[in-house]
Amino acid sequence: MISDKKYNEAENTLFQFAETNRCDEVIEIGEWFYKKLESKSDDELLKNNFSRSEIKAGLKDFTLNFNS
Repeated sequence: MISDKKYNEAENTLFQFAETNRCDEVIEIGEWFYKKLESKSDDELLKNNFSRSEIKAGLKDFTLNFNS
């Protein structure tokens, strides 16, 4: 989904998957996901309805909810 620039859909899928698959590997996937988004330019993020603040908020929410 990242390669298709469906960042919101990918984030939703990540959270849904993490809800039912709580393990260290899911945490690693979440961290990788947000690092991948952080590497995108502001223009690319905005063109695809995402922002730096959403990355920061998403990573915080993900860490709070799924980091055991």
